[in-house]
Amino acid sequence: MDNMTNTNKIMHEDEIDIVQLFVTLWYRRKQIVAGTVLFAFIGLIYALLASPVYHAEATFAPKESQKAGNATSLLAQMGGFGGAVFSQMGIGNTSLDRMEIIIKGRDLAETVILQNQLMPQLFPDEWDSVNNRWNGSDSLAFPKLRKGIERLRKEHLEFSVKPKNNTIIVGINTYDPELAVNWVNFYLNALNYKIQQDIIADATSNKEYLEKQLLNTTDPLVVEKLRNMIAYELERAMLVSSKSIDILEKPIIPIYRTKPKRTLILAVSIVAGFFCTVIGVLGVNIIGKFTAEIKQRTLDLRIK
Repeated sequence: MDNMTNTNKIMHEDEIDIVQLFVTLWYRRKQIVAGTVLFAFIGLIYALLASPVYHAEATFAPKESQKAGNATSLLAQMGGFGGAVFSQMGIGNTSLDRMEIIIKGRDLAETVILQNQLMPQLFPDEWDSVNNRWNGSDSLAFPKLRKGIERLRKEHLEFSVKPKNNTIIVGINTYDPELAVNWVNFYLNALNYKIQQDIIADATSNKEYLEKQLLNTTDPLVVEKLRNMIAYELERAMLVSSKSIDILEKPIIPIYRTKPKRTLILAVSIVAGFFCTVIGVLGVNIIGKFTAEIKQRTLDLRIK
C-alpha cells in the first residue's frame, strides 16, 4: 500500500514538473521569440556576407586502359615466361590507381601553380593587383609555394574515382566561376602531359626489355607473342602521343554558387536559436529557484 502511494506521489510530481515547464516557457515566450529572431538575423547576415564559392568539374577516362587487356591476355598465353614478363613490365598497375595518386599529389599541384602563375590567385588578399606585387615589403612574409600547394590541394581541389565506369571526376571550388573552369583545365592539361610522358617512358622501357628477350628466345610461339607485345608497346606509345586521357565531359562556367547555402544556414540558425534560447530560459529559471531556496533556508536558520 505504501509503495502504491509513493508511486502515485512520484507520478503526480512529474506531472506538476511538466506543467510547470510549459508554464515557464509560455511565460518567457517573448524572450524565446527574441532569441530565435536574433539567431536567425545573425545567420542571415553571415549568409549574405560570406564569400561565394563556385564549383566546376570535368569527367575523363584513361585512354590507354582500353588496350591494357590485350597485353595481359597475350602474356597469359605465354605461361611461366609470360608471368616473368608481366612482373617485369608492371602491367598489373591500373591507370585509375596511378592517376588518383598523381592528381592528389604535390608534384602535379606544383606544376599547375608554376606553369599558370596561380600564386596571386590563390592568395588574392595578399596580392596588389594594381602594382602586380605582394603587399608589404618583407619578402619573408610573402606566401610560399609550399603553402600555395597545400591550399590548392586541400581547399580548392576535389576529385572522385569511379572504378565501375573507369572514370575520374576532377573539380575545383573557388571564388570566381571563370577561375574554377580555368583551374580544372589547368589540371587536365598538366595531368595529360604527366601521364603522357610516363606512358611513353614506360612503353619505351618495356619495348627495350622485350627486344632483349626476343634475342634470347628461339621458340617460334614465344617469338610471335613477344613481337605482338612489342607491337602493343609501340601502339601504346602512339596512342598517347597527343592525349593520354579522354575528356568525357568538359568543365562549364557555373551559374549558381555552391556555397554558402543561404536557405540551409537560415533554417539551422532558426532551429539553433530556438533550442539555445529555451535551454537558456530553463537554465535561468533553475538557477533562480535554487537561489531562492538557498535564501529561504538561510532565513529559516536565522529564525530558529
